[in-house]
Amino acid sequence: MGDIPVVFTYLGLLVFLTRLRGLVDYFWFYFFRPATDQKFLHGASPYAVVTGSSDGIGKSLAKILYAKGFNLILHGRNEEKVKNVVEEIQALYGRKDGEIKYFIANASESGHDFEGIAKRYEDLNVTLFINNVGGSGLTLKTYVTCSPPHSHSYSHQQYRIDQVPENDSRKIINLNLDFPLFLTRAFLPQLRRVSQSTGPVEIAFVGSFACELSLPFLGVYGGSKCFLKRAACTLHEEERVLHGSNLSFMYLNVGEVRSSTLVGEPSFFKPPADEFAKSVVGSLGCGRRVVVPWYSHGIVIGILGLLPESLFELVARRRLRGIAKDVKRSEER
Repeated sequence: MGDIPVVFTYLGLLVFLTRLRGLVDYFWFYFFRPATDQKFLHGASPYAVVTGSSDGIGKSLAKILYAKGFNLILHGRNEEKVKNVVEEIQALYGRKDGEIKYFIANASESGHDFEGIAKRYEDLNVTLFINNVGGSGLTLKTYVTCSPPHSHSYSHQQYRIDQVPENDSRKIINLNLDFPLFLTRAFLPQLRRVSQSTGPVEIAFVGSFACELSLPFLGVYGGSKCFLKRAACTLHEEERVLHGSNLSFMYLNVGEVRSSTLVGEPSFFKPPADEFAKSVVGSLGCGRRVVVPWYSHGIVIGILGLLPESLFELVARRRLRGIAKDVKRSEER
């Protein structure tokens, strides 16, 4: 019996050291770790591909990467909006050696010629590939039109998966899973060649906290992001095992970010898109497969690992109702 207190003492010490290591790692990653994105500025005219770049996080990423010296290949659904982004970036930075190309594709639709898109740029030195395109399609409007904030029942049944038209669910899957996955697949041979000949290449998938939480009406969206998370980790290992390439994959776990699609004032837990994009770029090349780029989002994920799932989901539901209020106020202005 005398050994039992000793066992619990060592277990307590082990738990303490594990938590301490996590705390030290948090401060190191967000406040002391040197940026590593410059390792991808190699070879002649390095390019970065950014999908979903006509607004929000994608647009902010494009601006930062261009300012750092990357040429760009941008993607968007609306050609006029993409052209405006190109003109805005060129006017802001005026690089004589800079080049910005773009392609137009509706990522929520199927039937894209991914190989044809990749072939247009097969001779370019693409060193970064950021799959930013995505969206739930239902998140904000769902919570605006559902029951009052303190109700635990939802009056609008049409947002349940069996009531949503099949084509609408397919669009969410196309947007968040099929388009980034198969566009990446088409570019992979070229990216692998670049990684073997000129230097490291990284492919990033922008994900969502919806992958971590069981949120109402977001099953298809969250499931698509979970697929990307596992795919990023697995594809990275495939490169190590089968090819020995210098090509890496990462998944960016993203919480709330203030943009045109998520209204309300910026806050500690909801940074503006421009600030958030800086943290994303700063995390590129860090060597980790799954990264939470923004420091306050890192706190949320840390707490998520400590709280019972039911309690955290209760907090998340209340926050989503708060988002709905922001949307409603915005629409009433």
